[in-house]
Amino acid sequence: MSLKGFERWGRRVLQAPLKRLLLSGGPGRPPSSPESILVVRVDNRLGNLVMLTSLLNALREKFPRAVVSVLVSNVFHTILEGQGWKLIPVAKKTMAKRPWMLLGLVARLREQRFDVVIDASHPHGFSLSSAVITALAGCPHRVGSPLGAEPGWYTCSPSSMPGTDQHESRALHAVGAVWPGWPRWRPPRLALPREPRSRLIGIHPGAKGDKGFPPEFFQELVERFAELAPVEVFWGNSQEERVADALVQSGGMKMPPMSVREFAQKVSGLGVFVCPDSGPMHVASAMGVPVVALFKKDDACRFGPLSPWSVSLTGPEPDQVVRRVKALFR
Repeated sequence: MSLKGFERWGRRVLQAPLKRLLLSGGPGRPPSSPESILVVRVDNRLGNLVMLTSLLNALREKFPRAVVSVLVSNVFHTILEGQGWKLIPVAKKTMAKRPWMLLGLVARLREQRFDVVIDASHPHGFSLSSAVITALAGCPHRVGSPLGAEPGWYTCSPSSMPGTDQHESRALHAVGAVWPGWPRWRPPRLALPREPRSRLIGIHPGAKGDKGFPPEFFQELVERFAELAPVEVFWGNSQEERVADALVQSGGMKMPPMSVREFAQKVSGLGVFVCPDSGPMHVASAMGVPVVALFKKDDACRFGPLSPWSVSLTGPEPDQVVRRVKALFR
């Protein structure tokens, strides 16, 4: 059974006995001035980590003296390094195959004696694995979304949450609204080294599952973009690299392999970045780059880029994309 399949089964069958076994601590508001906060977000998606910065930056603004630790997957955790948070990377997939590794993680978490633990998993869903880790951290104050509060996994939750017609980062940020005077929401932002802005067009053809567009779509874009400015083609895996090789024939410049932090710095100097709904899209937006985002589904209001002059296009034709890029260059 897959991890997601196990979670779905666990929600139905294991919640009641797990709660009796794991949970302690009474309800009520968390401490008004916590000194040590743990934020739990252990999925393997780059975009989710970027959107989490709306919550993390608000915590830093609200509690400037607190130590904020972030329990994250070790797949993309480096994107959050060096920005004032203490990272605790874990190999989630490996841990699912070797459950005994969880014992060591729990011991490490309990040693740190957190004042508050925040479950920052999917704000419009419920992750059993994240709720269990939040419970096992041994903190009496557990904050999470109202969905997790209803079955009793959290001791405190916000009274309401932004709906799915608003940006996901707003919902993640709203989890902290259990504190009076919670800072206002700000778009996701990465405080990483930047390059001077230049007149370059960046393009990334990669996207997960059914979010992607065919190589021919990008070939036409690159051919037409090359008439406006130099086009840099980014990629992250072998499949994307094959597309990047083909785009070189259309006039693009294939970029070398790079880490997520190297990508963030390089993309920060672009005049515009074009890509499907993906992790790189969120990174570019959080670095302040104008993004033309390509969506297959009509959910850009929830996941679209938020940097100035960015735009989201649902089911676009190449002509629409080219017009938007030309408008940005003007």
